[in-house]
Amino acid sequence: MMITYKINVTDGLKREIEQAIEDKVEAIVDGEQFTIIHNGMAILGTRLENIVEIERIIEKVL
Repeated sequence: MMITYKINVTDGLKREIEQAIEDKVEAIVDGEQFTIIHNGMAILGTRLENIVEIERIIEKVL
């Protein structure tokens, strides 16, 4: 699985995102948009075959 980013993300945050997605990637259907809540952030993306594209990160979820 490869993770790509449409936004600028620090290396530290990329590692966190990769770890969060690894545990859940099998539950994401090909072509499906998803949101993962991780450490108080909403990570929005799409899975396209073996590629997960992160489109947006919302840093504050109330």
